Amino acid sequence: MWQQEYPFDAKFESLALRFRWLIEAAHKKTGRQVVVLIDEYDKPLLYLLETGKPDDEQQLQENREFLKDFFSVFKATDEHLRFVLLTGVTKFSQFTMFSGFNQHDDISIDTRYEALCGITEEELHTVFAEGIREIAEAYGMTEQQTKEELKACMTAITSAPV
Repeated sequence: MWQQEYPFDAKFESLALRFRWLIEAAHKKTGRQVVVLIDEYDKPLLYLLETGKPDDEQQLQENREFLKDFFSVFKATDEHLRFVLLTGVTKFSQFTMFSGFNQHDDISIDTRYEALCGITEEELHTVFAEGIREIAEAYGMTEQQTKEELKACMTAITSAPV
């Protein structure tokens, strides 16, 4: 679809260069900076870590390098970008593949974005109420203790180095 909207010469050496070209072309054509949304940016690495064998280190390294090249496009195209939003389950700033970013804000535990990035306090008491009750019963805890444990686990996960 984007190739039809923004035709290009297929002589790019990598997907990263093709992505860079697309961002620049979209900005030039529309006059508006580009918004990039990437869901589960960490999925390729996590999949390998979860399912791979110990000898998959080479594949893991290849994935890291590919992603590092891909994400370095954001630094190279900064003037063409309005913003970039990445979602994932691992701590954003801990991956060296993001060293190419000029600037970034981790909004994962910022209360202004809690509805976007996670579970709000209200959802904890409404949407997840039944599940929390079941967990509390299964572990012999009160619902309040269970909520506190869940919050503590999420804080540990979001602040743990990767």
